Amino acid sequence: RSENFPSIASLPSNDALHDKNFVKVLQDQIKVMKARTTALYHENVHLKT
Repeated sequence: RSENFPSIASLPSNDALHDKNFVKVLQDQIKVMKARTTALYHENVHLKT
C-alpha cells in the first residue's frame, strides 16, 4: 500500500494546476459573455434610435 503514497502526495499540485486552468477558462468565458452582452446591448440601442 505504501507504493500508492507518492501518487497521492502528487495530487494537490495537479489539483492546483487544474483549478488555475478552470479559473482561467471561466474568466475567458465571462469575457466572451460580457462582449456578447455589450454587442447585443449596442445593437438594441442602435435599433431603438
